[in-house]
Order: sequence, then C-alpha cells, then structure tokens
Amino acid sequence: MQIIDPKYSIYVRGGTFKRGDTMRHIVISFQDEQGCWVTPNPDHTFVAKVANTTGYIGDYPVTVIDSDFIISTKVFAKLPDDKYELEIWEIWPSDGNEEPDKTIYPTPETVVPFTIEANVTDKSGEIIKKIGFQDVVNAAVENAGLNLVINAKTVGSDEQATVEQQYEDGKNHITFSIPAGKDGKTWQPYIGEDGNWHVKLIQEGE
Repeated sequence: MQIIDPKYSIYVRGGTFKRGDTMRHIVISFQDEQGCWVTPNPDHTFVAKVANTTGYIGDYPVTVIDSDFIISTKVFAKLPDDKYELEIWEIWPSDGNEEPDKTIYPTPETVVPFTIEANVTDKSGEIIKKIGFQDVVNAAVENAGLNLVINAKTVGSDEQATVEQQYEDGKNHITFSIPAGKDGKTWQPYIGEDGNWHVKLIQEGE
C-alpha cells in the first residue's frame, strides 16, 4: 500500500486578518497518511498552540465541525500585528493515571501560518493630514519647478497693480506689474483661492 505523507489544507476565512477584527475565522482541515480527511472526535479536547519568531505564545480554543478545525479571530484580539504559526493539539484521557494521549497536527516539520495585519489605529505617531486648497497650490508650484518663469515690472504710481499669467513654449510665465511706491504704498503678490496670482496692497502710506 502506498503511504502518503500527512499534510494539511488551510482555506482562508481569516488566515489573514486585521488586529481587532473579531468576526472572522481560521478554518483548517488535515489529511492522514492515507490521504483521507481527518474527522476530529468531538469528545476530545482541541487547542491551538501559537508562536511567532520570538517563541511560544499560548493556547487558544478550537471548535471542531465535521473535518474542520475552527478558530475564531476573537481569541487573538490582544495579539499585536505579526506573522504567526500554530499547531492543533488533540488531547484525550489515556487508560489509568498516565498522562493524556495527544495527536499534534500538522505533519512534522510543518506548521499552519497566519498573519495579523495592523489596522489604522496601530499607526501611532503618524499624522493623517487633511489636504486643503493651499496644499494643492503648493504642490502645483513645486511640480512646475523649472517651468515657472516670474517677471516683475514697475509701473506708474497712479496705475493699477496687475498680474499677467501666460503659458508659452512649455513654460508658465507670471508677470507682476507693481506700482511705484508713492506715498509709502507697498504691494505684495500672492496666490488666490482661485489658484491664480494676484497683487494686494499690504501697507498704506500716509
């Protein structure tokens, strides 16, 4: 008779889940040496022994239904995000006063992996920034980079301050017309909420 190595099959209803998600399940089934699905004895005790790269963490309850070993993600609610591995231990009383008998799944040199991912609240120290209009303008100016050409010219003190914006030869040309500082008037260019350049009076002379 051909002997098939014991193996396991895990299908994900929670094989990867976010920390704090208590509504998913890890569902596992195993095959025996003959390639038949193992049907757990519901009268036995089943526990999941869990470890990560730092070592053994603890035991967690397992529910059995037909050939499925089921672990609720609720039992992992206090574990941090990380990669984990587990074994299923089947335990039942032995004859006499000896230690209980045990079967450990899956096959030797194999474990069942699962992952707990970080959720948004785990990102401590990171600030989620609300992007406002000025952020968009700043980004546009940065992206313009060498394609932005700014010129300024002085006009008569009795003329209106203006801004001319023109796209030519792949470059964005901005020309400021600044009135001469008669009577101490001072003008300043700025980007308005409409995304265009403007000039405003920032100091009125006497």
